[in-house]
Amino acid sequence: MKKMNIPTVQRKYDSRLTPFLIIFQIALLFLPNTTIAQDSNKGKTLLAVFAHPDDEITLGTILNKYSEEGVKVYLVVATDGRFGTNDRTKHVAGDDLAALRREEMQCSADKLGVELIHLKYQDQLKSAEGYDGHMPHIQALMKDIYNIIERIQPDAIVTFGPDGWSNH
Repeated sequence: MKKMNIPTVQRKYDSRLTPFLIIFQIALLFLPNTTIAQDSNKGKTLLAVFAHPDDEITLGTILNKYSEEGVKVYLVVATDGRFGTNDRTKHVAGDDLAALRREEMQCSADKLGVELIHLKYQDQLKSAEGYDGHMPHIQALMKDIYNIIERIQPDAIVTFGPDGWSNH
């Protein structure tokens, strides 16, 4: 059997940074009024946009901190998370998993003090259907996010970088 030379993909995120990032987020909670006074945050709006249920965990402490300072925080989750399992697990799958993840998202939003906007797209935007099945969902998602931005007019938007890598 001939050995295939498969190129590796370089990721910008180094997983060795994870403990540091967690400690950094926790430390942010204990900082006294950082560069912006809490009163100046009242009336501000923050929009957090993520692909999957549970992506908000990467910025959960920050979203909660701003919510407690009077910032109106919106959490947009694009997909239903139905493919967040595999054949080796004993987890529920498909519609049952999507329903469970919806409940988990709402619980997370409630605990963080943010308003959840769930767009309910199928996980992976039907990419298994090829280009013709995938692109209409990408275009509709882009339009939905644009409309949310226009409606909310956020002062700041947070999401993953352009590569979309969440490393979890």
